[in-house]
Amino acid sequence: MAIANQQQIIVVAPDALRVARRATDLFGWKILWHASSIYWGTRVVVDAGQSQIEIQSPAGGISKSGQGGHIRVETDDFATVAERVMKAGYLVSAPQGCSLANCFDFDDEDGIRFEVVSQHRLAA
Repeated sequence: MAIANQQQIIVVAPDALRVARRATDLFGWKILWHASSIYWGTRVVVDAGQSQIEIQSPAGGISKSGQGGHIRVETDDFATVAERVMKAGYLVSAPQGCSLANCFDFDDEDGIRFEVVSQHRLAA
């Protein structure tokens, strides 16, 4: 059976454009487009390398952060990404079974949990 590839993920956050801008700063992703409407709220699509992430802020808002989702980021330049995240002031922790030397996670202000993993760890 052929393996299906993931093409797009959708996450929800109080401020979609803020999350997208943060991701471009931390991970080098690119904002492809964004739009707002009274019906759908704000939608931002980010090019995350091998896939796209759509970040949505519903027109009626969401009641609180912490409901946005979890995004795993794999990088071949772990040290640079780790430095950017820590310079931005995020508290990082090691997920179960990981060492801070090759993976960590953090929660942003909009309730999105990011897990950053070294591609070198994955190859081992």
